[in-house]
Amino acid sequence: GRDPGADDVVNSELPSVRMEWVPRLIGMKGYRLQALAKQTGIMFTLLNTKDDEGNVLKGADNHVSVIAKGPGHLMEDAIKIWARLNDLEVMRDKLIRHRHADEHRQGIRAFHMLRTASEQLGFGVHEGDCISAITMCGLVGQVSGAAQIFEYSCLHSIEKHNAGPRLWGSFCDASVLAGNVSHALALLDVATENCRLATRDSAWNVLERAVTKAHVSKAKNQILLPTVQLLLYAAEEGRIVHNSLTNSGKFGVRNCTDAASVVSELTRRGAGGPPLPYLPNLILLSLSLSENNVENAVTAYVRHVTAFGGKDPTAQKGTETDLNMALCDVLQCCAWWRRIDLAEQAWKAARGGGV
Repeated sequence: GRDPGADDVVNSELPSVRMEWVPRLIGMKGYRLQALAKQTGIMFTLLNTKDDEGNVLKGADNHVSVIAKGPGHLMEDAIKIWARLNDLEVMRDKLIRHRHADEHRQGIRAFHMLRTASEQLGFGVHEGDCISAITMCGLVGQVSGAAQIFEYSCLHSIEKHNAGPRLWGSFCDASVLAGNVSHALALLDVATENCRLATRDSAWNVLERAVTKAHVSKAKNQILLPTVQLLLYAAEEGRIVHNSLTNSGKFGVRNCTDAASVVSELTRRGAGGPPLPYLPNLILLSLSLSENNVENAVTAYVRHVTAFGGKDPTAQKGTETDLNMALCDVLQCCAWWRRIDLAEQAWKAARGGGV
């Protein structure tokens, strides 16, 4: 039979760990140590490094002593798992170093290695690690990678309580950095259900703020596509948008650096879905003229006149565009390309619209 002393409770002093690892090893509200005790049958204790007044105890030396207590026959395997948890912290330090050194792609790879190793131990990934990886994805334009990390943290992480408002906010900011919020729009419901947001509209409001705060009316080198994507989504879903988003659409046309992407998105949506709303259609007209894209310019102008008469149906008076000036610009574009047929379309629409 088994050694009769195998169930004797023993204390084992383990190698000390770095002080900055302590919160990560303990976990939120001590959950990691609790989960580890349940998994191994051994209780791990990180000895206090400060006295009652908050002063660092003599000899702490930026390290914390660790004591393992439990049945002797479980101790060996438990200590091996504890060592692997310490290996995770080494990997996490590597991730942090890459982030601070702006080595974003290496940092993303380090995160995925950390996530795989964590899953093998039956633990999830810290929210802070997910936020770091999501931000780095945004900085290198990997918006789909950021979306995968966000969704993983919401739906598949064992630490589901880690999926909070900060996680959604970081994903929205990363999407804006990458210049594409289509994934964020697709994950609005996931955020609402998993991120402990205040109301059903909070996910949308956070995303809208992320887009508008990135816009400064007089700034150069602006990315316009996220604004356009939100305007289209709001029109399709019947959402009311704030003036700040509308203004970022109106003024962002002047200095946007992603005109080709915006025009591509608008022409695709206009051809394969419902007609473009007023402001997205006006943006298409303005960018098409600036890019000398005659076919898109005439298509947008015809809709601008026939559907809206040059007036925003959702706005107050005073938002009309100068139809005569718009017609002149369109006809000049047609003349440049010697497209008399398109010029006739624009002129016919203008006459019918009362220009």
